[in-house]
Amino acid sequence: KHLVSTILALSFALPASAAWTYDSSAQTLTQGAVVLENVTASGTNLTIGNNKTNTTATDLDFSTGVEGGYSVTQIAQDAFNGNTSVTSLVLPDTLTWIGQSAFINCSNLGGELVLPDSLTSTGYHSFMGTAVTRVVFGSGMKTANNWLFKECKSLEP
Repeated sequence: KHLVSTILALSFALPASAAWTYDSSAQTLTQGAVVLENVTASGTNLTIGNNKTNTTATDLDFSTGVEGGYSVTQIAQDAFNGNTSVTSLVLPDTLTWIGQSAFINCSNLGGELVLPDSLTSTGYHSFMGTAVTRVVFGSGMKTANNWLFKECKSLEP
């Protein structure tokens, strides 16, 4: 009984994931060992660019936000195209656009994908060829272009 209560106490004492840090001079977004490259700012709005070969891009959890008042609002066309290092993705509630083929053929990207209410449109093929199993659409989606989840063989009906 004592061991169980100690384990429970420790599990609640684990630190939450830290917020991302944006470095404008290096154009990087960092959280722990994950360093995303080609990140550009327009004011406080961030766009994630080319990370096709980035092996640190594994578990991408943007729910913690970005320090300094920045927000990830866009993921550029082809940003992670073919990157098999990406295994999970939690999109930020500030995201408004995902570009064409942004995560196409990220074959190890699996699990549930929640498209936030803030997301209004996606480009063609954005998640084509991923291992996503379930998709939850937010209320803001106005345009979900063709083949968004084509060839997602793990997707539940």
